[in-house]
Amino acid sequence: MRGTLAVAVFCLMGAESLAPAEETPSPRITYVANEGFLVAAGDASVLVDGLFGGPSLDWADVPSAETQERLRAGAPPFDKVRVALVTHRHVDHFDPGVAVAFLRSRPEADLVGPPQVVERLEATPGFEAVASRVHAAPAAPGSDTPLTFADVMVRALGIAHSPYMVKDESTGERVNRHRDTENLGYAVDVRGFTFFHDGDASLAVGEEYCRFDLSPPGFDAAFLGSVFWGPVEARLETVRQCLAPRHVVLMHLQPDEKAGIVKRVEALGSAHPPLVVPGEMMTEVLLP
Repeated sequence: MRGTLAVAVFCLMGAESLAPAEETPSPRITYVANEGFLVAAGDASVLVDGLFGGPSLDWADVPSAETQERLRAGAPPFDKVRVALVTHRHVDHFDPGVAVAFLRSRPEADLVGPPQVVERLEATPGFEAVASRVHAAPAAPGSDTPLTFADVMVRALGIAHSPYMVKDESTGERVNRHRDTENLGYAVDVRGFTFFHDGDASLAVGEEYCRFDLSPPGFDAAFLGSVFWGPVEARLETVRQCLAPRHVVLMHLQPDEKAGIVKRVEALGSAHPPLVVPGEMMTEVLLP
């Protein structure tokens, strides 16, 4: 790892949280864009996949120019971020220029990401000033790296990126365009509030999520992007068995498909766990 970390051996979730349940601050979750979320508990915040920007995209929400400026400046509501987590290198999740500017503005913050993310940061002007606070976590499928920061415990989990099959023009064969993309999921405890974020993983029924022994006692929230990318009930059963979250926040929704996803969620009725569709960017996500 690039920086020096306080590494603790614990089994999140299942170990004691950093704050007893009766002292857990009421969490506040802000939808930044696409898979970007700001999770705040008391005066500690964790930002996942929020450090990006640029031109608008057809397939994902992108932070507004104002939000990008706030990210670069470490301005409210990003001024309490203790740890920024990056799941992978794709442009709808991460921009190295935004990330370096954020770290320069927030000297108390650290950043964790897979090696491919750190490589891009190392090639970005200004990186040396923040290098000691940038940490590469192994991303091979099945890897499980526990990390501890002030008020925040993290498990960085190697979970394969979802496949994107395209035709190889030279061979005519279909190949997975994302086969070499390193992807991390994160299990996080921020002052007693626990959540799971799977990056661009594909919610494979059974395998990928159960291998990490994450379910006891479960998460307060799970941020998942592929619940509707296949048989919904089978995927929800995997969520229940392997993650046991009290709420599921859906993510990586194309701007023009959100209304349809809301209808599909409503059609499920009293699904367990409850499914939450984020609203407009930079608004609070309310857990039922």
